[in-house]
Amino acid sequence: MAEDCPLFSYTSGTTGDSKGVKLSHKNVLAAAYTIIPHARTNPGQAQISYLPYPHSFEQVMTFYGAVIGTKIGFYQGDPLKLSDDCGKLKPVIFPSVPRLFNKFYQKINDGIQ
Repeated sequence: MAEDCPLFSYTSGTTGDSKGVKLSHKNVLAAAYTIIPHARTNPGQAQISYLPYPHSFEQVMTFYGAVIGTKIGFYQGDPLKLSDDCGKLKPVIFPSVPRLFNKFYQKINDGIQ
């Protein structure tokens, strides 16, 4: 049923304490469908999955992949090998969170300095 809650979803806590909510089928599918006009991926293209599955964004992206028909590649489990995983998978979409982008930014900035 559309209102059944098959998932508990949690945020990473980047902006404060981690938060958990129950998500219904309807919630998750609505979120997945809102990504479609923005992600511009096609069936058969790849996306990478490396966020913990309880994270709300990872759950939505998994449903998005199922709705669109993208291949979902799972990383090896070692964050230090994430770039190797991307090199092999060649994802056209890289779902991420602010914490990782902040790390990228800091590393690039350190290199410039």
